[in-house]
Amino acid sequence: MALLGATAFFVFSGGEGPPEDLTSLYATDFATNPQWSDSVHEPEEDPYASGHLPGEGQVMAYDPAEESDPWSGAVFGVPSVDGGDLPPSLLVEADVRILEGYEYLSFGVECTDEYHEPDTDPEGTSDDPVHHATYRLSVRADGEQADLTRNTPDTDGSEELANGPVPDFEPYPTVAGGADEDDDPASNNIKLSCDSDTRDGDRPGRTTVKAWVNDRLVAQAVDENTAPTDHGGHELVRKQRIAYDRGQGEQPLRVLFEDYSLYEVGG
Repeated sequence: MALLGATAFFVFSGGEGPPEDLTSLYATDFATNPQWSDSVHEPEEDPYASGHLPGEGQVMAYDPAEESDPWSGAVFGVPSVDGGDLPPSLLVEADVRILEGYEYLSFGVECTDEYHEPDTDPEGTSDDPVHHATYRLSVRADGEQADLTRNTPDTDGSEELANGPVPDFEPYPTVAGGADEDDDPASNNIKLSCDSDTRDGDRPGRTTVKAWVNDRLVAQAVDENTAPTDHGGHELVRKQRIAYDRGQGEQPLRVLFEDYSLYEVGG
């Protein structure tokens, strides 16, 4: 264990399986549009427009001809499971395929704790958080590495908490250097747990994050400074997202999330 600032870091890869004491909070297999957005992915007409692919999943796509930022990535929110009343210990799960991509393209899931000032508006809290802590699991499309990162207003970009190799990874035929193109399309299961301990009333003060790929633990970390003490009285809103990060890529990509589930751990 290495202590850097207020965050404790672990690098680990081993045989500890994901938690089994789970209560389902939300699940979709995208057989129908779960209304994450109004967009529909139509591969014949516009293969690089993100959206719901009926009966298949949620596609996150990118066409380099449409954007110029060489480091851009994207996240897609899951608004139906956002809220301040979610339990402190959550597990997010998804099965993912790369329909088109390259080795250093990464995909993943994330969970965020946002702190909002109380709002006099009767509709609820203010829109902009005064503080947030986002934890993301990112897996390289070639299976070489999985990363756990943390993003807060105090960090310049994402801060790496831990990383590890990915045993038993199923290579994607559509990724350069991966499986033979004649192989059946592969799918890899990813899981991310975020467990916030309560301190000073209802304020999470310490968060443990763990990541699994195909039920193998690939990385874990403990954040000892989830939120500054002066945000203890603010409204807590928890959010979940799917994500990709293309790195300094100049190639098109299409990432298919075949399903998505959210669980309470130990409820």
